[in-house]
Amino acid sequence: MRYGISDILSELLNHRSDPKLLRKNEFLALNDISFELYRGDCLGIIGANGAGKSTLLKVIAGISQPDSGYIKTRGKIASLIEIGAGFHPLLSGRENIFINGSIMGMSKTEIESKYQDIVAFTELGEFIEAPVRTYSSGMYLRLGFSIALHLDVDIFIVDEALSVGDINFRIKCLAKIRSKLDNGMTLLFVSHNLEQMSKVCNKGLMLESGKSASYGPIDEVIEKYIKNQHFELSEQWSIEPLKIVELKNKLAYIKQIKLIAHNDNSVIVRVSIEVQKEQDELYLTYGFREISGALIYGSKVKVIDAKLGSYNIDIIIDEHIFLKDVGFSCGIRLNSESHNLEHYISQSIIIKTQNQSAKGFVDIQPKIVISKN
Repeated sequence: MRYGISDILSELLNHRSDPKLLRKNEFLALNDISFELYRGDCLGIIGANGAGKSTLLKVIAGISQPDSGYIKTRGKIASLIEIGAGFHPLLSGRENIFINGSIMGMSKTEIESKYQDIVAFTELGEFIEAPVRTYSSGMYLRLGFSIALHLDVDIFIVDEALSVGDINFRIKCLAKIRSKLDNGMTLLFVSHNLEQMSKVCNKGLMLESGKSASYGPIDEVIEKYIKNQHFELSEQWSIEPLKIVELKNKLAYIKQIKLIAHNDNSVIVRVSIEVQKEQDELYLTYGFREISGALIYGSKVKVIDAKLGSYNIDIIIDEHIFLKDVGFSCGIRLNSESHNLEHYISQSIIIKTQNQSAKGFVDIQPKIVISKN
């Protein structure tokens, strides 16, 4: 209580506390972070939970004040840090557009001129007249994002908001954001979706325990972040097979996954499954994913009349097809109609690329013909 009153008085009197004089059990949420952004830049901020990402956004947005250092911004700022912040639960979506728009700095005339565009962007239809307390998190997102994206701002701050909502709305929001970036808006973007961040951002900042661990081009920062997550990347094709403990409670389970070098420039991923109760059919579903989680290829293999015992399923791929390190995941499904997996192993082994001559996910090895007219 005493500390709380002291902090409030310090803020009211605009007195900064000395960050070097920490109380017992206190720590610096952010420390020694420095970067510059320009018009049209998009900064992706990544890091583990508790690294200080949201705190950094709040300081930049002016919600929290730093104890030391300074933040210089030029232009109008809008932030979408907490879904539903600023909405009155008892009022309708229509009424909250005017209230939230005013909080974000829009005049009544400006809101009225953009109202139909905002409502159309939300795709909420007749629910725009319903109290927002009846909204789902996805509907909150639609309303908040639609208001924010129709603001004429210079800096837009987003904290994990694009991880909520259906895929079609996320695609529409990203298209709108890209359009605004092209027109000079600056974006600060926090997300755990590395694939999405790689597509949107041109710069990256990785935080570790409130400090800057990496700052630079987004792909380089993501690569460093992935390596810091302790993925065990194999230096050679041949690695020790992944063995799974026996699962007596499963009708069928994956007991071993092994990566094998092959003589004719191909690689075999061998999945061994154990059937503990006879099945008319079962399926091995599998996929190759980028380390960040983006699916590169996925399919399934059908095993007909599966008797008791062990089966080896070999998946053969061209050794040079991948342009990035990929992980292999697989699972067992007992019938084609079920969405439930009897057993699933995620990112079990890592295939390390040996092809550095091109960019993208896969090498389609096109045939090129040049002729003179």
